[in-house]
Amino acid sequence: MNLQQEAYKLVSNAGQKLSKDYVANGHVKTVAGFVLKCFGDHEICPSPETLTKANEMITANNRTAAYSDDEILLAKACLNYKKYRNIKISA
Repeated sequence: MNLQQEAYKLVSNAGQKLSKDYVANGHVKTVAGFVLKCFGDHEICPSPETLTKANEMITANNRTAAYSDDEILLAKACLNYKKYRNIKISA
């Protein structure tokens, strides 16, 4: 999977997490919102609060399986946001 496909998959995953039907805590919603809003050809960096929430998710998941694999992928992507800059995301 190339970087463009990976970014597209992350953005799709983020959109699902922000759905009204998806039950998640505020950390997941914050991280998913950042990924959906800022990945691709945007030059927006995550806020310190968003980075903190992503770190907290990963730390909590290391202790117990507090989050799904998809949610942890979003948290890791948020922390590695520079990797996904300037990538044209299309279906």
